[in-house]
Amino acid sequence: MQGDIRAAVATGDFGRVRFGEGIYEGRRRDCEFSATVVTPDRPAEKPLKEVVAALKALRWKQSGNIGDENVEGWLFEKGSWTVDLLAGTVPTPDTGAVPSEQGTEVKAVNGLQFRGLRRGCGATTPSPAP
Repeated sequence: MQGDIRAAVATGDFGRVRFGEGIYEGRRRDCEFSATVVTPDRPAEKPLKEVVAALKALRWKQSGNIGDENVEGWLFEKGSWTVDLLAGTVPTPDTGAVPSEQGTEVKAVNGLQFRGLRRGCGATTPSPAP
């Protein structure tokens, strides 16, 4: 899993991938992950297309697209894993959501964020990541 993400990010020359815990508090590390690449500006279209193409070449099947005014995103599947790739203004890997007077505020940076979740994790013995 990590090797595929590092290889794909390298094709777009985005820099260092930082892996972290998953996005759902309390879930086991072998069931989910997050990975972030911080960039000085919003990621450009051409390198993003290179990352998406590299994931497809590594046998990740694109299952959809997501996004809003802040991010562009792709949904991928491989084996028992589903992975979202978000590009644009993404939550920071360190702080995530923090309380504020107006409610929950999410600190964000420019870059890429991968969020992975293993389907059926916890119901059976996990298998190694692809």
